[in-house]
Amino acid sequence: MDIFNLTNNRLIENGFEPYDLLEIEGMGSAIYRSSIYHVVMKKIHSNEELKDIKSYSTNIRNIMLNERVNTCNTYLFFCIDKQIDYETFFRIERDTTALRKYVIRNEMDFKRIPFLDNLTEETQNGVEELKNNQDENFYLLKIYDFITSHNGHHNKLSQLEIETSVKMIIDLVEKQYES
Repeated sequence: MDIFNLTNNRLIENGFEPYDLLEIEGMGSAIYRSSIYHVVMKKIHSNEELKDIKSYSTNIRNIMLNERVNTCNTYLFFCIDKQIDYETFFRIERDTTALRKYVIRNEMDFKRIPFLDNLTEETQNGVEELKNNQDENFYLLKIYDFITSHNGHHNKLSQLEIETSVKMIIDLVEKQYES
């Protein structure tokens, strides 16, 4: 099954309903809504389409605003069957111009979308597992605590925060080695 159909199925499984909006369909996209979110999904066929994502995103945002839809809860999903390099992938997702975007290349990408797969239980289980195996995962637990205390789950860490965390780990390793 191609990634567009797989994404369509996942959205429907999670309570999204497709609906008709001629302007968006005219742009070769599909639109879905839940009680909170709107998702506009487009299949990318060529590199030329990748270059037009910024203008496409702005056009979709304007359409959604005209429809009086909350654009803060509107997402763009770009389904790409072909391989793209990670630089392009991250550039698309990090660019929050107009709307938030996700690149979906395979089923594993669904795990990065918070409202499609509820990962809080998995995350909690992972943290508990880390805490239960503190001797084996001492450094991982310290890294996790550092990221959590600096809101790294939701924000990109600054260069200074990264350098601080690396220094902290090096100091911990040196102390452990000295003991």
